[in-house]
Amino acid sequence: MKTREQRTANKSIADSGLDLVSMRSGSLFGFCSARRISFSIYCLIYLFNKCRQQYRSDVQRIPPPSAILVRCAQPSDPPRMDESKSIEQLENDYWPSTDFPTPLVEKCYRYRKIPVQDLSIEQIRLLLGQKIGVRHLLNKAIKVLKEDILSEGDFFPGDLLISVLRLENSDWKGNAQLQTEFNKLLELKKSEIIAGDDKDILRQIEGYKNSLRTT
Repeated sequence: MKTREQRTANKSIADSGLDLVSMRSGSLFGFCSARRISFSIYCLIYLFNKCRQQYRSDVQRIPPPSAILVRCAQPSDPPRMDESKSIEQLENDYWPSTDFPTPLVEKCYRYRKIPVQDLSIEQIRLLLGQKIGVRHLLNKAIKVLKEDILSEGDFFPGDLLISVLRLENSDWKGNAQLQTEFNKLLELKKSEIIAGDDKDILRQIEGYKNSLRTT
């Protein structure tokens, strides 16, 4: 049998063992808690940085107010007209029938009644030359010139081109896109125009370009 001293010693050893286990358990719990807290903080920092990066990206995509104002203020061309209508229908301006003083006036009267899409090269040339229905004819005239820059009416190759070149800057007002198309067309067809060797056309082109520089 164990003596009283042995039992006391064994109990002390057992109590020491329990204390050691408790200490280790407490340390382990504290260690795990610390790791969970650290991981949570890491997640919060990561999410914060991602949100900040997304915010900066969104801000960069927003145009500055000045860019928005310029975009809003930029003039746009009017919608293309219905070319199945005549000039007098598009302008809602009907000339009365009367005794015409000259054949030219009579022609202008008759041509204003023809649907724009059905006008011949000569009819377009004459109407542009008389500054009649210009804004309704520019689109049609440029279509014709794209097919043949030296399209011919009743006079000579390139007479339609000359009629367009002689238009005033004010005649292009509200048709900026068409004028840009026409300017590009002149450059695109430059070799064909030079090959035509018409000095009058070349002078008209130079005069037209000079008028663009002064505006």
